[in-house]
Amino acid sequence: MKFFIPGTLPSLNEVIEANRRNKYAGAMLKRETQKLIEAYISISNLTPADYPVVIELSWQEPNNRRDVDNIQSSKKFILDALVEMKILPNDTRKWVTQIHDTVTTDKEHPGVWVLIRRAE
Repeated sequence: MKFFIPGTLPSLNEVIEANRRNKYAGAMLKRETQKLIEAYISISNLTPADYPVVIELSWQEPNNRRDVDNIQSSKKFILDALVEMKILPNDTRKWVTQIHDTVTTDKEHPGVWVLIRRAE
């Protein structure tokens, strides 16, 4: 199963800043980001996985300004959205055995490709 989320997701620095701003800003950022991801999941015709999976995330950034660790922190939002949409039963290690990340630069098509495959 594969789907694409266009644009850039919040970095860890943005999440930390929102949490410091006030006690509701961080929760709102997570909720809004997760709802955005859920919208792309819903149009992707994914089928629920009733087996352990490996997730491969291919992050396409518009430039080289953000640190790799800041970019990849948004995987939390992606996994939570997959569970909320019932594509995954849970995001524990029983169901998600590995996550592999790749970060590249693509000025024309920033976003993240999410590939979900059966764990071996």
